[in-house]
Amino acid sequence: RPTLSSFWHDLPREGKLLLSLVVIDFLGRGLTLPFSVVYLNQVRDFSLSTTGALIGLGALVGFAVVAPGGVLIDRIGARKVMQGVQLLLIAGGVLLAFASTLAVAALALVLQGIAFGVIWPASQSLIAAVVPSHLRQRYYGVNFSLLNLGIGIGGLISGLLVNVDRLVTFQAIYLADAASFLPSAFVL
Repeated sequence: RPTLSSFWHDLPREGKLLLSLVVIDFLGRGLTLPFSVVYLNQVRDFSLSTTGALIGLGALVGFAVVAPGGVLIDRIGARKVMQGVQLLLIAGGVLLAFASTLAVAALALVLQGIAFGVIWPASQSLIAAVVPSHLRQRYYGVNFSLLNLGIGIGGLISGLLVNVDRLVTFQAIYLADAASFLPSAFVL
């Protein structure tokens, strides 16, 4: 029966790097994910309906860019698309940290929506290119476990730090989220 250490040993260097970055990326994402509505509504004072529309806008944009993103992945490669996605996520996180107006918040969420609409197909294509087929099923299982672990730990950490009466606590987690994509942008 294969062990986790034998799986890690059998992974090529690129697969190990990608898997290692998942925890960092999603630890950062976990810092902000549970608090998006709280931040936009209670800290930035957007109405609840506006907050819902903003979050929905990001999701809608993400859905709209999936097909063009796939074409881009085919034309320039998954690695280059992933590098661009990391930059969009960094820009979106920084903008969201300082989004005192509706326009800035919308721009930040549109950038993140574009990134999240393209990141999944690009990352799956990159994984398929670097991880041997006999390891992919285990890779995907470990990948999604680490993704969920990162989001969970990030949410616990930010839950201990944020305070709706202190804007700087929310700015800190959004900037930390943006910074969490720097290692991926560098390694890619």
